[in-house]
Amino acid sequence: MALSQQEIQEAIRKLELFTHELVNSNLVGGYKSAFKGKGLEFEGFREYTSSDDAALIDWKASARSEKTIIREFAEERNLTVFFLLDSSATMDFGTSGKTKYEYAAQMVAALSYAVLNVGDSAGLGIYSDGIREQMLPTSGVSQYYHMLNRISSSPLGSKSNLKRALEQILLSIPRGSFIIIVSDFLGVGTEWKDELAICARKFDVVGLCVRDERDMRFPEGVGEVLLADPYSERKVAIDVDAVKPAFEREAAAQLSYVKRSFEQSGADFLYLETGGSFVDPLIQFFIRRNARR
Repeated sequence: MALSQQEIQEAIRKLELFTHELVNSNLVGGYKSAFKGKGLEFEGFREYTSSDDAALIDWKASARSEKTIIREFAEERNLTVFFLLDSSATMDFGTSGKTKYEYAAQMVAALSYAVLNVGDSAGLGIYSDGIREQMLPTSGVSQYYHMLNRISSSPLGSKSNLKRALEQILLSIPRGSFIIIVSDFLGVGTEWKDELAICARKFDVVGLCVRDERDMRFPEGVGEVLLADPYSERKVAIDVDAVKPAFEREAAAQLSYVKRSFEQSGADFLYLETGGSFVDPLIQFFIRRNARR
């Protein structure tokens, strides 16, 4: 169901407040250190101070000015990051105070702020049975607010078609871009592996898997509960204790398959649950990833 304009504005406000709370965290600095720019560019001269590196002294300029002068350089930032965000029906579920989509939206908002804050370009694709909303990568603060609006106003529903979404970005996103796929990777089947492998050759690809605790583990001793199919109105009563072992084995096996598919394609993969913060796990993941390269 489409959100009203008031609901969209409230969702944008919550995302913006959440992101601003992270400004003083290490997320922006962690992103910048993990993803270096492609070099340094000369910015200008200034007078040397005792805290400066003496190796930066420009002796010719110093002789002309009769002061000790150093050269200043700035990191050249021209990375392109594209977020592929799942808005299928299974993302509209949560038992820890927020749905998977809300958690994923906060993560994409925070990461896009980090990307744009250091001068890199960010873009967005929101998909379910294909990419429904797409913003091509660009830089600047206005892009951040446009992304918040799209994330907050996108309707949830339909089945996930990761294969089609990957086919679409192969045609529209520049080679060498950094692609971050944010999804629970539930109900995705197996048909997307070839497209992922092609993407991993053209782009730098990471999968961020967002799941609720109940996607992986059933509680103990609750007896019979009513489960609903996210794609239909069908409901079924089950004895949780009876199906718990088989359910958890299948959930673990399916997650293992997705993780292995990413790794075999040459892409990276991080698993997150909505009950915990994503900030420190993301920073450590990106730093470890950068150290391997």
